[in-house]
Amino acid sequence: MSTKNTSFPYPTLEAERDALRILTIEPGDFADPLICTLDPFLFSEKPKYVALSYTWGSSYPDNTKLPLSRSTVTTLSPGHDVVSPPASPYRSGGSGSLTNLLPRQRTMTSLSPSSTQPNTAPSPPIVVNNHAFHIRHNLHLALLHLRSSTHPISLWADAVCINQSDTAERNRQVSLMSFIYTRASYVVVWLGAKNHTTNHPVSSSSPDPAVYRSMSLEWKAGQTQYLAVGLIPQTTAPGHSQGHGQARTKIRYSLKPPQGTLMRLAESTYWTRLWVVQEVCLPRSLLVVYGSDIWAYEEFQQWVQVNGARTAGGGQRPPLPQHTESEPVTSILAPMRRLLETREKRHTSMMTLESLVERFAGNECSELRDRIYGLLGCANDTPTTSGDHGVEERLGRLRVGHGWVSPRPREVTGLLKVDYNRSFYDLWRSVVGFVYHHTKSTSRKTEVEHLKGEERRITIVRTAGIIQRALGQKLGDELPNTERPSRDHESIKAIGYIAGEIVQLGPGYSDLVGSYRAQQEWTACWDQFYDSEELSKLRQMDEEYMVEALDYEEEDLGRIRNIPDPFVIGSRVPAERAETMEGLTPAGGTTRSNSGLSHFISSEQESFYVAPNEEGRHIDTEARICLGTGYLIALVPPAARVGDIVVRFWNCNAAIVMRPLSTNVPDQGSGQMFMLVGRADVAGSADISDKTTDEIAASPEHDAHFEQCAALLGPGGDDASYICPAGYREGCSQKELGAIYVDMGLRTLQMITANVEV
Repeated sequence: MSTKNTSFPYPTLEAERDALRILTIEPGDFADPLICTLDPFLFSEKPKYVALSYTWGSSYPDNTKLPLSRSTVTTLSPGHDVVSPPASPYRSGGSGSLTNLLPRQRTMTSLSPSSTQPNTAPSPPIVVNNHAFHIRHNLHLALLHLRSSTHPISLWADAVCINQSDTAERNRQVSLMSFIYTRASYVVVWLGAKNHTTNHPVSSSSPDPAVYRSMSLEWKAGQTQYLAVGLIPQTTAPGHSQGHGQARTKIRYSLKPPQGTLMRLAESTYWTRLWVVQEVCLPRSLLVVYGSDIWAYEEFQQWVQVNGARTAGGGQRPPLPQHTESEPVTSILAPMRRLLETREKRHTSMMTLESLVERFAGNECSELRDRIYGLLGCANDTPTTSGDHGVEERLGRLRVGHGWVSPRPREVTGLLKVDYNRSFYDLWRSVVGFVYHHTKSTSRKTEVEHLKGEERRITIVRTAGIIQRALGQKLGDELPNTERPSRDHESIKAIGYIAGEIVQLGPGYSDLVGSYRAQQEWTACWDQFYDSEELSKLRQMDEEYMVEALDYEEEDLGRIRNIPDPFVIGSRVPAERAETMEGLTPAGGTTRSNSGLSHFISSEQESFYVAPNEEGRHIDTEARICLGTGYLIALVPPAARVGDIVVRFWNCNAAIVMRPLSTNVPDQGSGQMFMLVGRADVAGSADISDKTTDEIAASPEHDAHFEQCAALLGPGGDDASYICPAGYREGCSQKELGAIYVDMGLRTLQMITANVEV
């Protein structure tokens, strides 16, 4: 929102009831100033309006040069009152022009660029409730094209209808965003204006008046100006049954655009913005608007499908302005097709918060928190609240019989609050905790009994990394570096698998990449642990990994570190035994207050982390290369040693080093326990997929992957389902390999999943 609008007197919204403001644009010609009223409405009043979905920036580079008025620009001082406009021709039945409604105006003889937007044509203010109101260039273009010459049109546009300078109001309205878009009669997808500068080149200093005339003529010949008429209910003639005596005038749609135009529509920056995801996925009825053309979404979506199929099938490629012939058409279509495909699945289990965040984390937004808040509304597993306790209480109440009852505490605390003042780390903790404790995995396809109900624990590390990446990796910047983290009040139990046991430690990273002798000595020791037939695969893995490792920067190496958290416990206890001990259900989580494992610190952990001896301090200060069973090659933290295990997590490259404890945790029987050493970087990415979490769960490969996990989750020993990783040889160690339950605090989880690849 422009700071020029800070003094604008917004009509008050009721704080205790769900409400919104609606902008009504009075009819006028294309060249007339935009005269509007802004009024508050309760949703209970069932207001009729069109919600506008658009980008704050320009949709196309050429759109920035389009003038918004004739060569003489009308300007108003911020918040300056204007003379009240007369009744509109539509309401009074009269006629006349709206161009003379602003007597207190000064004129400029040229369209000089704005000082804050040197590359964008200046945007004169619109008039809202008799006050000047400044809006951005792209929104101004949209309002000009949607205005009718004969009828008023009621719109909702966030830049005008929300007081953007009031954080409390913005929090409340953002939490209502899904309600606003689902309650709209239509949602208009504004893809931008046509390129009127092709035949009329303009400069920022002196635009050709022919450009403005071209825009005006296109509007007069187009269909958007008739949208207002199509939204007005019309009384039907007696004897006709059309829904309680009323029917809508049919919206006049434009003709199908040529294929070249479809390619330009795909190039609109609209498809790359974050907030438009829910604006496209939530509404019942969508209209697609480009300049003065208007299309029903259903037809538009079919045209995109046909165009995409033709491209995939090797059809002839249309001319692509501003692109070289070598640029793939699919890359241009990808953002648009991804969003349209998501809308088609809006009623399915694919619309979980973690899947949406992963799919659209690359979309642009000016506020990184919006990568979460902007998707809450269309996530079907995530109730939200603005932080107002009244709203939270109403959302948490449960319908029982014919009355309402108070919720259980867990249901209230599970709501995600929209709050732009909270830190990135606090937001990350809330989202990860919500996903872990309050959402269910969408897949129940596995038939392995002891795996059922454990999928959330298997996927939570990947999910934590996805959310951290979406927030721009800013979590670590907010937290001080400490030698030893304090006990975390909340933890999760993740399920990973043992990728291998370290059998040989090699040189540090500096010698590995800088010393030929060190590198030769390192590879020469492999035949002590692998047969000659196995060495070829190992050499290939090492070659590929070294290409990757040579590009590591200081930040990449810094993540391969000791993590001194004595409260992290790894357990080989099968799922059903751990749940029985902790009194939990398989689908739930564990917290520091009810987990017996997390309170236990062995003497080995005490000496290693609390009062480290010389071995615990370790003379090395950098990551070292290691060799392990299962063709394991990895860079491990300085404190790692032979006999440690490397644990990986599902469908991501997160990996940690853990050390077997010789002292068993009480009441754990013979189950092997492990302590955390630090974070590792493992060669190979066989588990990484380019599909999202829920797409993986719905894919045929999902069964095979979880069947393997099921085998790793087996009780081990003589059980037939137990698997040793490839390359494991008797004599390397007597430790069993397989699945491991890792009970860790969220702070440690954050360190493990920083910059994780998925």
